[in-house]
Amino acid sequence: GDLVRGVAPADWDRTPRVLEGAEVLRKVFTNYSEDGRKRLLGEEQLAWLRQNVEEMRDEGSRWLIVGQQLVLFDMFQDFDAVLDGSAAAGMTKARRMELRELVRNVTGWECTDAASCAGERRTYVGVDPTAYKAEELGREHEVTEEERMLSRLFYALSKFEIPSAFDSWQGYAAERERFLSSLSAANGRTVVYGGDSHNSWAGVHRGEDGKIVCAEYDTTSVSSSGNENWPLPFLPEDLREAALLAGGRRRGGSQELKYAEMNSRGFLLVDLNEERHHGEFVFVNTVASTSFNISKCQAWDLSIDKTQLNFQQGTCEQPRHALPYESRGQLPWWHCDCPEGTCGHGCYPRAPSRGEVSDSCSEENSFSMLVRKPSPGTLMLALVVCVLVAGGSMLS
Repeated sequence: GDLVRGVAPADWDRTPRVLEGAEVLRKVFTNYSEDGRKRLLGEEQLAWLRQNVEEMRDEGSRWLIVGQQLVLFDMFQDFDAVLDGSAAAGMTKARRMELRELVRNVTGWECTDAASCAGERRTYVGVDPTAYKAEELGREHEVTEEERMLSRLFYALSKFEIPSAFDSWQGYAAERERFLSSLSAANGRTVVYGGDSHNSWAGVHRGEDGKIVCAEYDTTSVSSSGNENWPLPFLPEDLREAALLAGGRRRGGSQELKYAEMNSRGFLLVDLNEERHHGEFVFVNTVASTSFNISKCQAWDLSIDKTQLNFQQGTCEQPRHALPYESRGQLPWWHCDCPEGTCGHGCYPRAPSRGEVSDSCSEENSFSMLVRKPSPGTLMLALVVCVLVAGGSMLS
């Protein structure tokens, strides 16, 4: 905050104090994130993981599925790339101009202090229909000094590429590389599931040779709000998502964030066969009731074409109606039968243990995935492993 206090954003590029201070912060925080002494998994778990991956390869398993708690991607928002049109695919010029004016308004683009910024107004743009501020959608109010400084702070973090997330994989960059290296023996036929952010993300991580090391699918929370309500809930969803996708090609091109959804709640439905991992991000119209309808869906596929791996947008195939979901092949969707309201945020299943299905209700805001075990004598389609990282709740 002190770095940009008293300097209008329009003047940052020609103010030595701001430029020099931003570069110092970028180096300090980057070095902290990349400190190899910091551990999330620890050597014992990494050794266990490497052993499992090598056994999976030797036994001929087709896929490696890894469950863990956190988002593996660097989550970086490049607002300038969206506003100047260099990375805003599908966004009209008129919309970009609207968003540019909004950003200039909330940051106080040409004003230096509270007095010179006073009196400006903007539209409060809520994003999460379940949020406690839902009644403020579209309502105008004056930008407070606190909101203005917070907007400037996070715009500066974006503009000068200063890391700010240290309690996720982004803050443990060296450990993340060790983790990805442990997965490399699977030759890219690896899918990593994550959560914790309460939003939905999908993309790939690549090795130095440019080949895919793994695909990543991060699923939303059941009902808790996510990054859309922090730290700048008044920014429109399309701006935030476009900025994340624009900043999603990170770490020298080794990361490609392909999909970001910061407005909806639902679940991730996976269909796996020998040639394709098909993940559907299914979103519902309400989290306040056990009776819901599907509001939207987007699918992403990691597929094997001979020796080539491809990650691309797929087609949602799930029927569109309220609970209960129909069985789909041998992978049923199931739900619990408790009365509405007895499970806190609604009725949803407890995560099964050891392959068993539980119809009891969970008081935790957790997510469930059901994996069908292969019958005896069947070629093992996938090896499923879970690792425990320090911090974050499992598929929160």
